[in-house]
Amino acid sequence: GDRGRWDLGPDGRLYLAPRFEAYEIEVLAPDGTPERVIARPHEARRRTSDDLEEMRGNRQMNINGREPEIVETFAETDPCIAFLTVLDDGTLWVENSHSRDRWPQAGEVRYDVYGPDGKLREELAVTVPEGGEGNRLILLRDGRFLLVRGQESLAIRIEAGSGGGSSSSEVPGDEDAVPLELVVY
Repeated sequence: GDRGRWDLGPDGRLYLAPRFEAYEIEVLAPDGTPERVIARPHEARRRTSDDLEEMRGNRQMNINGREPEIVETFAETDPCIAFLTVLDDGTLWVENSHSRDRWPQAGEVRYDVYGPDGKLREELAVTVPEGGEGNRLILLRDGRFLLVRGQESLAIRIEAGSGGGSSSSEVPGDEDAVPLELVVY
């Protein structure tokens, strides 16, 4: 499943957002028995042409020296639910498709916060000093926030092989890159 579209609660319950086009969260007991569905109306954020262009071309594959053609097709909207986090106290914090609309300019992320009973408690806005474009805010299970500053300069390369050969996992550095910094709030 997509990273962030499911999470495990401290009591073993599974919280899952199975549908891209709907604001629905299934709550399953530790034995897999469905307990409830948390749902509310939501109009998904439409992706701009810049959003789609940024997503294009980020996937490459090389198989025995050949690069197969990758055909990319993207939805016109973001998923209704972008991220789920269940805190140690059992509250469910949901980022919907509009939660980060003000992140690039204002360093603000909005959350729909549900109690352990599945009822909406509040809609909460979190503003982080020096947040915004190029940085990432992560909600930790204990209720603190981790700001990853300089994430735009982070490069990752993954290689897999069947053995018998050698490969390099070195990623060329960028001399102008901002050093990665972690700040806990």
